[in-house]
Amino acid sequence: MVFTRITPLALTTVYAGIDETTKNWPVQERCKTQLAALLNTHVVVPFPVFDTTGSQIEPQHYLEKIAGAIVQVHFAIQHCFIKKDKQQTIFSASIREMNILRHAIAPPTSPMKKHCFMDGPITMQASGSAPSTPTKKSKRG
Repeated sequence: MVFTRITPLALTTVYAGIDETTKNWPVQERCKTQLAALLNTHVVVPFPVFDTTGSQIEPQHYLEKIAGAIVQVHFAIQHCFIKKDKQQTIFSASIREMNILRHAIAPPTSPMKKHCFMDGPITMQASGSAPSTPTKKSKRG
């Protein structure tokens, strides 16, 4: 998502309905005060995000769909060289589009994470009794 600075005239004419979208933009709780500070001067301009089938994802689902996924990002880099008293080189990047190549994979769970060693061996907890002793089988046909 990108916030774009707007003029007061553009806010009332061009972006008349978008202010509601910016006001209700889903952000983490810790970012709500910063979003409120931007409401009068900026509008949100979401960049397109597509899932593995090529369907566009709605901005309110960006966080849940993108987190942990492998994505392909198309972006543009702009370079400016300013020659005044001292020379400055400025680079800026802007995201144009995101494609999800593979959705996030749930992390593996280990039986060791939930095991309490005070309760005995894992095999006893699972079956309710002690594990059986392995026996040798003959290889005769």
